Amino acid sequence: MDQVTIGDVAARAGVSKATVSAVIHGHATVRHEVRERVLEAMEALNFPFDQSAHELRLRHLRNPRRMNAIGLVIRKMDNPFFAEVMQGVQSYATDHGYTLLVSSSEGHPHAEQKIVSTYRTHDVDGLILAPIVADAEEHGHLQELIEDGYPVVLLEAVPGVTTNLIRINQEEASAAATRHLIELGHERIVHFAGPVYTTHSQQRIRGFRRALEEAGRPFSDDLIVPIGAHLRDGYERGRRYFRRYPPATRPTGVTCFNDLIAVGLHRALLELGLRVPDDVSIVGYDDIDLMAYLPVPFTTVHSPNRQLGYRAAELLIRRIEAGSRFEPQHLVLEATLIERASTGPPPPRS
Repeated sequence: MDQVTIGDVAARAGVSKATVSAVIHGHATVRHEVRERVLEAMEALNFPFDQSAHELRLRHLRNPRRMNAIGLVIRKMDNPFFAEVMQGVQSYATDHGYTLLVSSSEGHPHAEQKIVSTYRTHDVDGLILAPIVADAEEHGHLQELIEDGYPVVLLEAVPGVTTNLIRINQEEASAAATRHLIELGHERIVHFAGPVYTTHSQQRIRGFRRALEEAGRPFSDDLIVPIGAHLRDGYERGRRYFRRYPPATRPTGVTCFNDLIAVGLHRALLELGLRVPDDVSIVGYDDIDLMAYLPVPFTTVHSPNRQLGYRAAELLIRRIEAGSRFEPQHLVLEATLIERASTGPPPPRS
């Protein structure tokens, strides 16, 4: 007879192999009823391990393991947005006796899955996650965490995944940035859009479109310019985009996915002989500290990133300490437009 494997136990118990591994090692992050189901499957299949299922159950009940550590999984290590989120998480975690561990998926789904699995199997008590949402098929690892009762807080919604969520009202913030340019008199406005691996990109596009339509302006897909999320993206793609247009048809207002795009675009425009805001007005997004100290201080959307991190850590630690009695919560934070010198009226028609 073939030797019984972890996969056999997982199939019988209706859980993942990672969950079986967590039970074998006595991790306290598995829900009680799930743990019991795995132990019963082990007994039924005569799964070989060092201690009997009964002894393993007693060990867990008498000596539950907790590291007092939480994990933060971000998408890009070099993005100042995540640095500010991390500061907020660190502040709350430290004040409440928890160690913070930080890793970055760098936008790769398989890296995210590996990080999540590693944290879980090494007794990290819970996770705050900025998820990659480009491919719905890549969300199985999140569903497994939730089904197994592992404490998780998401920083943006994932379709089909219901758990603790704290997010910023991206759509309304983007609409406010667009309305600002409309109110200044701009007629040719475009949006420099972000990457596909975050729902923030689509939410900000929806806000841009809504503001135009509410003002009676026509919307078309060519007003959305795929750019990215980094300084180089704003510079290189922004330069290519604006080189195509003569003054008569050139956009005079740009809302950007984030501040890094805005700064990169500013440099590109300077090299093309265009002035900000005399020729082109730019609105950033995030209000990272740099934006107020540039030679042209930038109008931008102030995103409460540190508060986002702080509240996420608060929510996660409450969930950890309450156990399965904690009902999932959905919190929404509002962003605000900060008007500075990078926006002004459009140039006079020639």
